[in-house]
Amino acid sequence: GDPGEIGYDDGANNAAFLASEISMTANVNTIYLPAKETNPELADAMNHALPPQGPGGRFGYGQLPWWGILNHTTGAELDAATAYMQAFLSMKNFGAFYKAGQGYILPLLPNYADEPIWPDDPKLAIARDMFQIALPAGYALPNQTKLAALIQDKVLIGKLFSQACSTGDARGALDTVLKDIEDLELLA
Repeated sequence: GDPGEIGYDDGANNAAFLASEISMTANVNTIYLPAKETNPELADAMNHALPPQGPGGRFGYGQLPWWGILNHTTGAELDAATAYMQAFLSMKNFGAFYKAGQGYILPLLPNYADEPIWPDDPKLAIARDMFQIALPAGYALPNQTKLAALIQDKVLIGKLFSQACSTGDARGALDTVLKDIEDLELLA
């Protein structure tokens, strides 16, 4: 099959979907919004849904924004950076950021539930429901770890799924990803 069928990044999934080579992906609005412009018929046929419920419940992925001030920032630069972060991350300004993204990034704070940040497009209304079940990577860990962040950053769960599907060897795919995790432990 086409490599895009088992691609585990947005670029491969988006291209395969927009070319009508696959019919389902777990991506956010990065397929739908371009399709509205370039292929309205495809966009009209699309729908968005919550992920299926498993034995542990129904969960979605929520991305934590990482914007911070580096430790070496001092003096006037620190004051300016602090003021900028306070202004940008205020409910009003960060809410406008979320609104502009049309559900691409979901807030993880419950105070956003009633804010006017949600997509107006009915096909993206699912973002509001997804917000209710969104959890950050590693949420169940007693403490977030560098290893958990590296596993997420390297998209190892996607790699595991992709390799298992493309080779038919789930054990081999798991062994490969476990070796990747061992290598990452050296960095963590």
